[in-house]
Amino acid sequence: LQETNANVEDLTKGWLEYINFEINEYQNEFKINDEMEHTNIENIKDDRNPFRVICLFERAIAQIPSNLQIWSQYISFLNNVGNISYPYYDFCFNLIEWKYRVHQMAVKNITYSSALYIGLIYSTERIANKKTNGGIDNNNNENLDSNKILMNIKEIVNKATASRLQNAMDYVNVLLSYCGIVKRISNEIELVRNACKYSCDLISKLYPGWNTGLIYFYKYQISVEISMEKNVKKARELWELILSDPQYIRTYNAWKEFINMERMLGNYKECRKLYHRAVTKVQDYSSALLDEWENFEREIAEDIVVLDRSNVIIKNQRDVLNKRLAIEYQERVRMERKRKFD
Repeated sequence: LQETNANVEDLTKGWLEYINFEINEYQNEFKINDEMEHTNIENIKDDRNPFRVICLFERAIAQIPSNLQIWSQYISFLNNVGNISYPYYDFCFNLIEWKYRVHQMAVKNITYSSALYIGLIYSTERIANKKTNGGIDNNNNENLDSNKILMNIKEIVNKATASRLQNAMDYVNVLLSYCGIVKRISNEIELVRNACKYSCDLISKLYPGWNTGLIYFYKYQISVEISMEKNVKKARELWELILSDPQYIRTYNAWKEFINMERMLGNYKECRKLYHRAVTKVQDYSSALLDEWENFEREIAEDIVVLDRSNVIIKNQRDVLNKRLAIEYQERVRMERKRKFD
């Protein structure tokens, strides 16, 4: 590692081998014996010293600051140390603040990793949660209110979305993390709605016509509308927005999720209405949808009249489905024969 003529690839390989060796040594220092297996994990004292591994990571990132694998492994190690050692080991620094520092340095050197940005977002939230009356800003000022904390996090999100992340889902994951933090810190439905709208607008701008990306935020907002406000009307509006997509309206899973929401809320009449609509739209797993509707009526039907009426509809729809499948099969056979002769 002290070889000045070594190229970056060789240095990276050397550092990773050295680091992995020390991590294995660190892990082998702690063994759970038979007595510990019957003890609550929170009461098991872990007095291993992680500083040697931390120092190696610090040396590695100082020499090779642009290697994603080293940064990711460093952060993973710190997270594992925090899960076991932190409550019991007398660190000379605060581990939460140290992880925040490492995440800050990581995104300065690696600007294309959504995982690192999400880690920084969560580290900022942990810092804010650690303080009694707020968090810290870029100048290390304490006692910030929730609005200031959200402004700091929004600034990180803006930097992440302005950078060249690797794919569309990276942007979605960063923005979903942001929406979750807005909910946890503010506990205000309007701020969560604004965060979801901001996310949808940004995805629409970056990836025009990619409705699948928007649906992630519609579904997240649906869960929040129900959990925070019990706002079934708004949740239904969002589900109708999802089903307005010509692709999703034909899928079994989309209707199933909508129906499951209504069933969880005890709105059985709404479930039945959705089944009526779904059987005329779903093109994949149509038989599974009919089976599910049949089971639903068997469990929920208020009386035999309702059960009989629904079973007639289910039988008719199953007959229609079987005819359609028979026609499709005959068409496949015809095309196969045509292909052979051609």
